[in-house]
Amino acid sequence: MKKYYNRKNLLTTTWAITLPAILAFNNTQAQCVPPSVGCPGNDRSNSFQNATTPNTIEYDNVISLFHSTLVRQADGRMLVWGDKISRTGTNVLAPQEVNAANYPGLNGEILKFAAGSEINTNSHHFILTTDGLYFWGTDHWGVGTGTSFQKLTIDGQANGLPAGVSPANVKMLFGTNRMLGLVTCSGAAYTLVAATNTNTASAYGDGMGYTTANNRVWHRVMTSATNALDNVVALRGNGRMNFMALTSTGAVYTWGQSSYLGDNNTYAVRNYATQMTLPSGITPKMIGMTASDAINTSTHYVLATNGSLYALGFNGQRQLGDFTTTNSNEWVQVKRSSAANDYLDNVVWISPNEHDMGYTNTGAISVLTTDAKLYAWGGNNRQMLGGGTSNAFINPSTNLGGLTNTDSIIAVETGGHTSIVVKKCSNYFGYVGHKTGGSMGDGTSTDADIPNYSFSTSQLDICGASTQAATLFPVSDATVGNTYNMSAAPAGGTFTVLSGPATINTGTGAITINGAGTIQVRYEVTSGDCPSSTQVSFLSSVPTPVTLESFNVNRAKNGIVLDWVINKEINNKGFEIQKSDDAENWNTIGFVKTQSEDGNNIGRSYYSYTDEQPFTGKNYYRLKQLDMDGRSDYSPVRQLSYGVKGQISLYPNPVKENLYIDGLEKNDVVKIYDPSGRIVFEYSAMLYAAEISMNHLPKGIYYLKISSDGKTKLKNKIVKE
Repeated sequence: MKKYYNRKNLLTTTWAITLPAILAFNNTQAQCVPPSVGCPGNDRSNSFQNATTPNTIEYDNVISLFHSTLVRQADGRMLVWGDKISRTGTNVLAPQEVNAANYPGLNGEILKFAAGSEINTNSHHFILTTDGLYFWGTDHWGVGTGTSFQKLTIDGQANGLPAGVSPANVKMLFGTNRMLGLVTCSGAAYTLVAATNTNTASAYGDGMGYTTANNRVWHRVMTSATNALDNVVALRGNGRMNFMALTSTGAVYTWGQSSYLGDNNTYAVRNYATQMTLPSGITPKMIGMTASDAINTSTHYVLATNGSLYALGFNGQRQLGDFTTTNSNEWVQVKRSSAANDYLDNVVWISPNEHDMGYTNTGAISVLTTDAKLYAWGGNNRQMLGGGTSNAFINPSTNLGGLTNTDSIIAVETGGHTSIVVKKCSNYFGYVGHKTGGSMGDGTSTDADIPNYSFSTSQLDICGASTQAATLFPVSDATVGNTYNMSAAPAGGTFTVLSGPATINTGTGAITINGAGTIQVRYEVTSGDCPSSTQVSFLSSVPTPVTLESFNVNRAKNGIVLDWVINKEINNKGFEIQKSDDAENWNTIGFVKTQSEDGNNIGRSYYSYTDEQPFTGKNYYRLKQLDMDGRSDYSPVRQLSYGVKGQISLYPNPVKENLYIDGLEKNDVVKIYDPSGRIVFEYSAMLYAAEISMNHLPKGIYYLKISSDGKTKLKNKIVKE
């Protein structure tokens, strides 16, 4: 069986950084590598078949949209594939790592990701790193600049998050069509909603009315005009502009344009989070929603800790799982069959189609049971649940899509037009539904319906869903003279170099690269429940004799400053400075020669270059390092937005001397207040940029306000050091 990978970052060297001894990979993955920062007690492996504790369940190790998927690997890497999911909105035909090589401008450790789609027309994607919030796709909100990959500043916050919230303080990030939800470690809930009218603005959750300005800011979810929704541990929703939240006390709330309460009343517009009436005696474990092709098609789900599953709302496609098509204003218990009192009472995980807007016959859900069986029901558009008639309405059924009683399914994710499963003893994921634009991750763009689960896809080792089958991943950017630990699962297997210039420790997977060329490695597991073997290939290259320690770009008074640090130079001639407005087409704008007389130096060297004519908007930069003998290599790409009219940014903050403001419009009024409310600076803008001297002000906290025609455009706290 062929292994498919997007090798843009696996088979090419973007910058050969010579590091001593062993380079970091975990050789045999546990269930999940934890993040370096985050909420106490959170556990990424508390997911899928292993999901137990309600307050810390990880819902989003896999996210499927209409025709694309985002995955967290056990080793912490994020992979994506499918329709419109490249950094520029093109299709990705096989799993591709989200890193700075494939998504230029990305900085920091990836902590969370979220996404949503509007069937096959629009999709949008968010990544939260330790550096802040990144975005690419259709910008319904108006918070970015175009559709390409970019870092967001929202409401004056450089990290893109609500004021006072740091990336390390985010517990959950949930995405669906036109909506993003956020939960903090302390239990506060926020929404970022691209409303289109008064009813859809109800998804803000704080009672505010519809304006485009309100679409561009975070909203703290409230239960009334004066009371915040607190103690939230999970936030979900559907693409028809509705949210649902679970609290640490077991209460469930909902808000939006067509949500139900379970109190025997029909759906309604709810501008504030409103507590739902739950089935008697249950303790909620998981919550979820789905929707179909109209506003009034919301369905709610609550999974109880005892394994019983309840549904509420629209049932036109049998989404409620009660073997009828009758809508219900009260909770009904999902059934295993049409027989009286035969309930599905051993559910451990639910996956409703929650990230897409909803389309004809796509209101659906898949679940896992304690005995690792898959059940699914609802709309089966383009065979998205598998096995039956396309577009049929399916009652709760097991073994759909060609699965059998001997298959142990340990993970499932149902998207807008597809479902993905992970099967024990299979290192390839299973796929069913509409295959198009690379959505199956098999390296092809074929358009077809897949009625039975196909495992001719790609190898994955998903966080929280270890299959116990032999799984092995290539080394990225391998260079001669270095040793790497190969990433494999499960532990205890044997590594073998089948061909190529390398030697390997058969027990640990530490592979030493002895020359340039193609290297093929096998990993074999002979014990446990799933004896198996697999193999991968990757390229190695000769390293450039320059070690890049850091490379940063920052705004300055007269442009954009590039700073980089080199800690070893051998035969180095210098650096071409290359610039682009799209990260595709590059121009050389300058040259910085080596600081060493002969191009050789052991120790740090500090370099700098100022671009005095940055583009208005996105600026991409890279370094082209040149050797004395004519060889060359490229640095990672860095991106910075500059002077975008109407998109205001402040820097630096904290400030010691001068504060710079970009993105002003003519006649914008800039005022700075001290803590007593006294105006200490006032300026009427004539240009898009301004420089404000803070030298005369004592150290402390100040408040900046930018307004136009009497309306406030930005408020921000300034720290004077």
